[in-house]
Amino acid sequence: MLIVLRPTSLQRNAFRLALSLSVIACISTLLFQINNLQNSSQHSSLFLFQWIFESAPNLLGNGVGRATNSARIFGDTLFIESFYPKLIYEIGLFGAIAFLAVTTILTYTTFQIYRSLQNSTFKNYALCLWMFILFISFNPYYYPLDTEPVAVYYWFFAGVVLALPTLD
Repeated sequence: MLIVLRPTSLQRNAFRLALSLSVIACISTLLFQINNLQNSSQHSSLFLFQWIFESAPNLLGNGVGRATNSARIFGDTLFIESFYPKLIYEIGLFGAIAFLAVTTILTYTTFQIYRSLQNSTFKNYALCLWMFILFISFNPYYYPLDTEPVAVYYWFFAGVVLALPTLD
């Protein structure tokens, strides 16, 4: 026996209200993103890269913390929102290349460790931690290695993956 339940008028009205609110929320979010894109185009990463190379062509950088408020007691500082322009401004082009080399080598090494493990439990942990290291190392939009909890987790989990072969 098949029982068919028909929605009441209150349920239909609630569904229509929820559907219309969802459509309004989606449209307003889309309009907000378009407006935000138009307003923030002068603060984009490409604009900041151009500004860094035109205003401060120092290949060795201006000092760690000079693009945030951490060095404000030592003089004028800037506040650069994007991670890679900030990295180039603070430690220079050579320092940014060295930093990217370190994170690339760390990502490659943790991948090799993941592939070499024999214990399936350790291998699963290593895969998850390698994916975390990969996504944090090469994140083009946000600056996770500049925020405290993520940076601590990054280096801690890198150490955990590097120690897994001794436990295997």
